[in-house]
Amino acid sequence: MNYSFALKIVLFILLLLLPQYVGPASGTSHATENSVHFIVLGDQGSGGKGQRDVAEAMGRKAAEDPVEFVILLGDNFYSWGVDSVDDPQWDTKFEKMYAYPSLKAPFYAALGNHDHYGNPFAQVRYTAKSSRWKMPAPYYTFSVMIDDSLKAQFFALDTTSIVHQKQNFVDQLQWLDEQLRTSKAEWKIVYGHHPVYSSGYYGIDRYLVKVLEPVFRKYKVDLYMSGHDHDLELIKSNSETFYLISGAGSEPRPVRAGENSIFASSSLGFAWISILKDELTIQFISANSSTEYEYRIKKSVVPGREQQHKRN
Repeated sequence: MNYSFALKIVLFILLLLLPQYVGPASGTSHATENSVHFIVLGDQGSGGKGQRDVAEAMGRKAAEDPVEFVILLGDNFYSWGVDSVDDPQWDTKFEKMYAYPSLKAPFYAALGNHDHYGNPFAQVRYTAKSSRWKMPAPYYTFSVMIDDSLKAQFFALDTTSIVHQKQNFVDQLQWLDEQLRTSKAEWKIVYGHHPVYSSGYYGIDRYLVKVLEPVFRKYKVDLYMSGHDHDLELIKSNSETFYLISGAGSEPRPVRAGENSIFASSSLGFAWISILKDELTIQFISANSSTEYEYRIKKSVVPGREQQHKRN
């Protein structure tokens, strides 16, 4: 038998025997050890040095503190989105960018305004092509079990459609209300591209305050996560909801802490979050892998919450 041909057969058999990673589909998945850990970042899709530095820091953090998934807050591909599922940016700005072994996990993505400049539905369709990319629809929900009986539920929004009042945005708002109304999750976390409250370049979005905050208040949403402003920030409004901004995934902008800011930073970086039955911990991690700030949200047995924070 020809030696090269025989070698090809052996290699083919070995490939078949290797375990293949397949991320869980949207729906409900189980975390480990009665907790769930994940990374949150947005405005990352530049393909430049900033994105590479943050990706490397994410890989290091996930190697030390493993994550079940990553959440992307939009502007996944600058500056004009993607054209199709075969756009070369999928390879350069996603697949190869986050190829670290510790990041072999699902990436649950939301659409940003720059993603709408291209073909946003290509990002939905790429879900069927990739084992890691998860965007089953422009807006969707998924849940993660914290233990055998408690879960955290996540609600992804297409805020560009809401802000610009297009593409059946009323249907999306009605969907959110219904999903939150029927949710039995202990932790409810909503995310989208545009911030409701922010001390950054774009500031407070009065329209989102009008249409989203009453819903968050009504259904006791614990956390709203967004990007758009290219910085890191945690804000506490007058309601029970906390507002996290993690838009420093590639090209940060200056930010100053506002009246309701708990933490604000112009550093390049991301957020790492851990959820237990009665506690949610947020760490803001810079591109040099330092923990800039840590904040804990505790759920009490009786109504009300206690918060603990630490600055490093």
